[in-house]
Amino acid sequence: MNKHSTHRNGLALICHRGGKKYKAKHGFDDGDGYTRTNTKTGKTGCTFEVKVRKIYPRVSMYDIVPREGRGFHNHPMPHFDEGMFIRGLSEEAKGIIKNMSRTGARPGAIVANIRANLPFEDINAQKVYNYRQQLRLVGFPMMDGSSQMEVVRRTIEEAKRHDYFVTCGPADEASELDLIFFAHPEGIKLLRAYHLVIGMDTTYKTNKYGWPMLEMIGMTPCNDNFLIAYALLSDETASSYRWALQKLRVLLGNSVNPEVIVTDREPGLLVVLEEVFPKVKHLLCTWHIKNNVTRFAWDNLQKDQGLTDTFSKHDWVAVMVAETVEEFERRWGNMKIRWAGFPKAIRFLETKLIPHKEKFVKAWTNKVRHVGNTTTCRVESGHRMVKQWIENSGCALDTLWHRIHNAWEEQVHKIRYINYLFSGSGIYCIYFPNAYKRFKLAGRSWKDHFKRQVLTHVVSPSNCWVDWFHITCWVYYTKSL
Repeated sequence: MNKHSTHRNGLALICHRGGKKYKAKHGFDDGDGYTRTNTKTGKTGCTFEVKVRKIYPRVSMYDIVPREGRGFHNHPMPHFDEGMFIRGLSEEAKGIIKNMSRTGARPGAIVANIRANLPFEDINAQKVYNYRQQLRLVGFPMMDGSSQMEVVRRTIEEAKRHDYFVTCGPADEASELDLIFFAHPEGIKLLRAYHLVIGMDTTYKTNKYGWPMLEMIGMTPCNDNFLIAYALLSDETASSYRWALQKLRVLLGNSVNPEVIVTDREPGLLVVLEEVFPKVKHLLCTWHIKNNVTRFAWDNLQKDQGLTDTFSKHDWVAVMVAETVEEFERRWGNMKIRWAGFPKAIRFLETKLIPHKEKFVKAWTNKVRHVGNTTTCRVESGHRMVKQWIENSGCALDTLWHRIHNAWEEQVHKIRYINYLFSGSGIYCIYFPNAYKRFKLAGRSWKDHFKRQVLTHVVSPSNCWVDWFHITCWVYYTKSL
């Protein structure tokens, strides 16, 4: 029943399915011959109404009288099976919802599981949604009214029980707790074994606090990604990035340096990378650069698609792929002359991108052993994988940690399985991205030379599969995890 109006002598109550219904061309039978519109509304235009009034002013005695001509419903009454009644969730059902939600299960799967294990439970998907919302509001799974700092403390304790490297603290002495760093023990082992290329980028909408999450992604010789670590930052300032990169330096050790770190053009990150990793080559994501130039060209070249494509996808790309310094200078000079009529576009390139040309132009990046990683696509793939497990943007810290922990375990299992396939068959996976031109050796076949000098020290050449088409001047083989 819904409260309809308040009269001086009492209340008027109407049916919850009363009111106007939506108009539609098609409908369906709702039971007793009444055709209800085929929409999500439950309204049927029911006219049932009763009046409720006190019999005596100071005594809790009421008179309930149906209004004349409106004493019947135009729809069937709700039907409940014998022994069933409207009620909340049992403790057993709540436990199932908690445990399955922790692993990222869908509400439909949770309902099916409860119906299979608790056949007398009155359960539906809406009750699962409602209960999960209650869990989010109180910081699932902490149901005892814990404060935010208590949630942080328990999450850190749980992470340490799983041998995580975890630390938290302020970005500077004047700040409160605003930084948290997590690294899985297997991710640390993989990092120390395969630290050739590291990609990092920030993703958003992963937690209810609104903090950005900095992900650090590595690459195995079998061309698989692995999550090295992630950090929750309260902001994207240089001090926050410096703190996170210092923790990455702790994981690597002072004597180990990656060959390449690939990021986008994040101002706070650009300065800090040179401070924490001065000997490491830093590359900027070429995909983001192309998109930014295309977007700027569209806004400043009269919104003309032809001019935009010529500027960004032809002339600017030709500058980026120049393979020698002389070729770069020539193409960049020609582009400035050709687009002199649009000084704002040229000034954008000169001030924002050309000062960082060593980080994305092939004339310089081809001198670095980046093994084909000139974009942050691996990090974007890591974002997608993590968000599939996170499922929503309202996670508390403990929920977020548990779900990323499950994603980490699945990722490590996959890498171990691939390594097992190769090691069990006696075949080593040697990955050769097309990052360099094929090297040439005077007076001898470079393939034969490669087999003699490298493969004979790794495994018998007859048992080793080599991608000769994408070969470069380096080789890595899988190690025991």
